[in-house]
This record gives sequence, structure tokens and C-alpha cells, in this order.
Amino acid sequence: MITFHRCFSVLSALLAAILATHSLFAIAEDDTNGIASVCPAGDCSISASGLKPYDAIVIGHPLKVLSQDEMRVLYRWAKQGAWKDFTDSETDYLERNRVVLLPTGAESKAVLVHMATPDYDDEAYVSGALIRYTPRAMPESYYPDGRPIHSVLAGCVGLVCSAGDNACFKEYPQGMFRFNDGIELDPITKKPFDGGHVIDPVSMREKVAANRQLRRTAHSQ
Repeated sequence: MITFHRCFSVLSALLAAILATHSLFAIAEDDTNGIASVCPAGDCSISASGLKPYDAIVIGHPLKVLSQDEMRVLYRWAKQGAWKDFTDSETDYLERNRVVLLPTGAESKAVLVHMATPDYDDEAYVSGALIRYTPRAMPESYYPDGRPIHSVLAGCVGLVCSAGDNACFKEYPQGMFRFNDGIELDPITKKPFDGGHVIDPVSMREKVAANRQLRRTAHSQ
């Protein structure tokens, strides 16, 4: 049961541009002091900070939804570096975005993903639900001043399984997966996991029959 609402499939013509220009942004352990308060204990050591759009699919049970105060900490920290050229004010950022912490499937590793406030308001993000993040592209004309604004950070985050639906949970592997072919990735190295899952990037379900050959192909690249 995947709900999409305002989240649309990314056009294939835009996919190459996403994969070529955006990558997962992992922050080093000694760089987390400014945002340590926004992550559960142990999850910030290599957390992707959400400072850039992701080019991967993430499926998992939300660990938490950041509060406005926690988002303010993240905004002020990021404005000193990766977001220094963004035009959004702090007020705009807080009004337009929600930030969800998702596990990656790796031990004690999580990522912060942005979603647009209207999309968040449409979904039932309750404890125990299973959700997924996929990247989404905006046309260049979306930015009237020619520079990215915080809306570009918001991916497509949707409900996969309702809380307590164990039968549904079994249908969807959890973790981080390559966007173009669904191969599971190590969140630290961004390389395929040895023996990891392979999912269909559209349905999010595991490609059981194809897994062995896809893993061989991935590791031979």
C-alpha cells in the first residue's frame, strides 16, 4: 500500500541530471556538534544531514519528525556552509518544510529527509508506519532568481505501510537503494552491499528472482 498524493514519478530525462549533479551528503563525526540535538543518540555519527537532495531511495520506519526548534538548529548550522547561498529566510524554511529522520538499514545509521509541508499534512506519519523517500526534480524555471531554494530539498516521501501492518512490512525491504536500479547501498561508502537486497524502484518490492544477477553486475562495475 503506497500512497503518492502530490508525489509524481521523475521524468527519465531529468533522472540523468539528478544522478549527475546531486549526491548523498554525509557529515563527518566531528562535524555533528552543531546538529547533534536533532538526532537520537548514536544516529548522528554518519547521518546524511539533508543539506543536499538525495539521489537514493530510503525505506524505513520514521525514527522521529523534527520539531520546529530542531529544524531551526539545522537551518542556522547549515546556513554557515552548504546553505549560505540559499535565499530562503528562516521563517520560510520552517513554514515550507518538514524533516523526517529515517533509518538506512545499516546499524545506527540514519538520514534526514525533507518533505514539503503540504505533503506531510496529507500523510499519516505515526509511530510504527513504514515510509519511503524518493528524489524529485523541479524544472529550472521553478527558481525565479535562478538559484535553488529550500523547496529543492523536498523529495517525495510517502506512506508504504500503516503502523502495525506486519504483512505489508514483509513485502518491502528497508534500507537505502540506488535510484536507477534499486540495488541496496552502504550509506557510508555509497557502494552496493555485499548480499544486499534489490528492489523495483517503482513498486519498492524486492526483485527476488533478479537479485543474484543484479548483485553480480553491481559488484563488477
